[in-house]
Amino acid sequence: MDTVREVASAGLTVVDWGQTRDIRHHGQMVELNPILGRTPTDHAIRGYFGTVLLVHPIISAILPAEATVLGVELRPRVAWQYLYLGVELTATASNYRGGLRLSF
Repeated sequence: MDTVREVASAGLTVVDWGQTRDIRHHGQMVELNPILGRTPTDHAIRGYFGTVLLVHPIISAILPAEATVLGVELRPRVAWQYLYLGVELTATASNYRGGLRLSF
């Protein structure tokens, strides 16, 4: 299941990447990601999404599958993956509803 979540994360990241590139065709829209800024350049977009695609699976691999903290059983890797999926799914769905499509 880790692999499925990672593939889904990468897929949504690529969709978000393409939608972010499409913002320039919608003069009334701005990027909401504070790391990229309101009007990111192609270079900034490539750098950001390339880094995310590289770093996300590394973080997933480093996080333990299970951990006990103060007697509570946790699953840090799964929590990280689902949190990321939730953020990306929300962003890409909102972008799509706003009229953004993939642009590469």
